[in-house]
Amino acid sequence: MNRARLLLLLDVIVVAALAVTALAQVWQAPEDNWEGGRAVHSVLVAAFTLPLLVRRRSTAIVFVTVATAAFVQFELGGELGQPFFAVVIALYSVGAHVGAPQTFLGPAAIALHVAVVDVQRLRDGDPVDEVVPAWFILLAIWGFGRWMRHRT
Repeated sequence: MNRARLLLLLDVIVVAALAVTALAQVWQAPEDNWEGGRAVHSVLVAAFTLPLLVRRRSTAIVFVTVATAAFVQFELGGELGQPFFAVVIALYSVGAHVGAPQTFLGPAAIALHVAVVDVQRLRDGDPVDEVVPAWFILLAIWGFGRWMRHRT
């Protein structure tokens, strides 16, 4: 099996695992747990997982789609962990598979998240040690992708 097929197989396995576990959570929880209903959250699961299958070809579009779907799912009260992992994969891909200026979508999205979500969380009294470390972890993921792209 050549490298491209192996990578595609790995992508399919990861995407399937994320999608199946997220859909299982959506459909097994009571209906009133999901603002907008199960169908809306099922569509959001598809939106933050399926684009990962083409993350090497349309990296920037995939990142924006995955991040947006994950954010909307979170804002609708979704407490799934899978969107975070989908964003991590997409963020790594932005670092690893595209050049400047598109690669800077990663740090820009992190800065936007900090400004829109995390600053409010800190104002609401969330502990600093639960909010701030994620910034560095996400930047490190993007940085690792950049390093993988430029290593010799």
